[in-house]
Amino acid sequence: RDMGNTNGGKKKSGNDQTDAPVLSDAQREAVQKSWKIVAADIQAAGVAFFVKVFDIAPEAQQLFAPFRDVPREELPGNDALKRHALGVMQTIGAAVDGLDDLDALAPILHEL
Repeated sequence: RDMGNTNGGKKKSGNDQTDAPVLSDAQREAVQKSWKIVAADIQAAGVAFFVKVFDIAPEAQQLFAPFRDVPREELPGNDALKRHALGVMQTIGAAVDGLDDLDALAPILHEL
């Protein structure tokens, strides 16, 4: 669905032969505004995100050695999970900040 882009939500990249989806200005602003809410307590949001993922898919916790064997009820206070969650959320924050310059954003996303 076209959300306001005159090009149907696609942008031809100068260094790529395929079309890449882009956000309209309104979509970009909505994402950045929403992210400010998350960023207010970024570590807690990250921990909540991972705990929810592990609630939905408990087997996913086994992919993370530092907190693989931490009981579910102890995850929110686990220092290793807090550090990991903060790092992930900070990277997402950098990506959200980079929505104004998609060419500069590509290397950030590649690091994910």
